[in-house]
Amino acid sequence: RRRWGWFALFAILIMATKEDMPLLVGMMGLYALVWERQQKAGLITMAVGALWFVLAVFAIIPHYTLGGQSQYLDRYADVLGPAGLTLASLPSLIVAMIRTLLGRETVRYMAGLLWPMAFTPIAGWPTLLIATPSIALNLLSNNPTQHVLGRHYVAPIAPVVIVAAVMGTAWLGRWIEARTPWSRRRWTGILAALVLVCSLAAQWRDGFTPLARDYTPPEYTAHHRLLSRFLAQIPPDASVSTQQNLNPHLSQRERITIIPYDISGEYLLLDVTTYPGYNYRNIHAWLKENVAGRPGYGIIDAADGYILLRRGAEPKPLPDAFFDFARVPEAEPEYPAVVDFGDAIRFLGFDILPRRYGEPFYALYFQALRPLDRDYAITLYLADERYQLRGATEIPQMTLVWYPTSLWKPGERIRVIADTFTWWSGELSEFSVGLGILDGTDVWDVGIRLRPQIRESRLAPRLLGDGTILHLMRFCQGKRRPMPMPEYRDQLPERAENEVGARVGDLVELLGYRVETPKVRPGETVRVILYWRAVKNSPPAHTVFVHLIDEQGVLRGQQDNPPVFGTQPLPLWSAGDEVRDPYAFPVAVDAPPGRYALAVGLYDPATGARLPVTGPDGAPWGDHILIKNAVRVR
Repeated sequence: RRRWGWFALFAILIMATKEDMPLLVGMMGLYALVWERQQKAGLITMAVGALWFVLAVFAIIPHYTLGGQSQYLDRYADVLGPAGLTLASLPSLIVAMIRTLLGRETVRYMAGLLWPMAFTPIAGWPTLLIATPSIALNLLSNNPTQHVLGRHYVAPIAPVVIVAAVMGTAWLGRWIEARTPWSRRRWTGILAALVLVCSLAAQWRDGFTPLARDYTPPEYTAHHRLLSRFLAQIPPDASVSTQQNLNPHLSQRERITIIPYDISGEYLLLDVTTYPGYNYRNIHAWLKENVAGRPGYGIIDAADGYILLRRGAEPKPLPDAFFDFARVPEAEPEYPAVVDFGDAIRFLGFDILPRRYGEPFYALYFQALRPLDRDYAITLYLADERYQLRGATEIPQMTLVWYPTSLWKPGERIRVIADTFTWWSGELSEFSVGLGILDGTDVWDVGIRLRPQIRESRLAPRLLGDGTILHLMRFCQGKRRPMPMPEYRDQLPERAENEVGARVGDLVELLGYRVETPKVRPGETVRVILYWRAVKNSPPAHTVFVHLIDEQGVLRGQQDNPPVFGTQPLPLWSAGDEVRDPYAFPVAVDAPPGRYALAVGLYDPATGARLPVTGPDGAPWGDHILIKNAVRVR
C-alpha cells in the first residue's frame, strides 16, 4: 500500500531538519520513479527536494548568517574553487565527486559502513543509492570529522543502510533458494544470523553500549551531587534559562530556554565545567560577560563551577567557593613533573584525557610560585615528527577564563583542562604536544614566553621552540585516535638493533644504533636512530654529527644538531638517562652506487673541536665512531 499523503508529511518533516536532507528525499523520489514506476510521485518528490535544497543552502542559510556567507558551502571550497558553485564549476564538481567516490578513502568509508550489516546492503543496492548524496557530501567535505563514521554526520545514512540490508537479505535468500535445495526461509535465517554476528562484533569494536570494548561507565561525582542544591532553589513554576545538559533536570515547567540562544528566564543556571563544546570559539568568555554578568540579574548561589542567578537579585561577584572546580588539593598526575616557568608558575605534571575520536584533552596541574599580578596564558603547541611547531591553541582554556592566574593563591594546586580544538593532527603520522606559558596573547611571540626550568621529570626532558616550550608527549596515529608514546628518561622505548658501547669524551655513551633505510637512491632520505646514555649530570652543550661517507671517504650527506632535533640538548640530561635520537637527511643527488659508512660523534659548537671516542675496552677510536657498510646506495 502506497500512502503518499503520509509520505509527503514525513518528507516535509525530514527536509526541515537539516540542509542536506532534501537531497535524501529527492533520491527517494528517484527510487520511486525508476524502481516503483511511480512517475508522477517520483518527479514531484525529486523536484521538491532539489528546490528545497537550493533554497536552504543558497538563500535561507546565507540570509541568517553574519556576512551572508554560507558556512555549509565553505566545507566544499576545495572542490568548488574560489568562484563557488556556478555553472562553470559544475563540471569540476562532478569530476571531483566521481574521483572521490572511486578513491581509496571511499572504499574504507563504505567498508566501515557496510560490514556491521555483513555487506548485505550491497545486494539491496537500489535502496542503498538513496544515501549517495549524503555519502558524497561527507567525503567531499574539507571537515575531517565528516569522514569519521562515529560522528553524527552518518545519521542520515544509517537508516538507509539498514533498510538496504533488509532488502538485500531478502533478495539473497531468493537468489540462493533458486540455486540450492534449501528453502528461502532457511537461507534468510542464516543470513540474518550472520548480520547479527557482524552487528555484535561492530558493537564490541566501535559501539557505545556496555558491550563495547571501550565502554566507560558514567561517573557520578560530588560535583554531580551538588546540582541538587541549586535545583532546590528554583521554584517549580519559575521560568529558567540553562544549558543543554542541565535542561532535563529542569523540565516539566511552562517555560524553559537554552543558553546561549535565549537568556530571558527568571532564573539562569550554568555549570561551566560541563558546558557542551568546552571552549569552542571562546564561548566561555561570552558566557562570563552575558550570563554571569548579565544586567538585571544577581548571583544567589555559586560553587564548584555552578552559577545560579535570579532576575532582580543584588549583583555581586563570584564567591571563592565557585573556583573550587579548578582546585585539586592532592594532585597525582599520571605523568608527574616539576618544571618552573620563570619565577611565576610551577608545572606539576599532566594527564591525557583520551576521547573516542580525534584529539585528546589534557589535565594540566599548576602552582603559583608567588602572588601573580597578571593573567598568563597557558598554551598547547603541536609539533611534527621533527619537533617543528605546526599549531597552537590560540583560544584561552576554559579554566583560565573563569579563574585567571591573577586570582591564583600561592601553594594551591590548580587543574586546567585543556582542549586542542584549533588544530588537527590527522595529517601527521607522528606528532608531539608541548606546553608554553605566555605573558601576553600572541602564541608565536617567542619573547613573551616564560622559559621552563626542568627540576624533575620521569619523561625524557625536551624543549621546543628555542627552549621556550616544554615537550609533553609524542603520539602516533591510531585507527580512531592518537596514541601516546611516552619516552621515559631512564629507559629507551625500544632497544638498539646494533650495539656499540663507545664513550664520547666523558659525557655520553653510544649504546647502539638502528638504520631504518639500509638501501636508498641518490636524493632519497637516510633515516638513522642513535641510542645514547648520559655518563654525567648536565653535560656541557655539544652538537651531534652524523655523516654519510662513500667508499672514497667523500661526504655524501649529513645532519648536525643537538640531540633529538635540538629539543633535548645535553645540559638537560642526568647521569643514566637513555635517549632515542633520530636523524633523517638526504643523500647527495650525485652520490655513486656503493656501500657507505656512517661517522658519528660530538663537537663543541663554539670551536668545532670534536670529542675523543673510546671503545668498550677503553681503546681510543679517534674523534668519531665509524659504522661501516651501514647504508647501500643503489
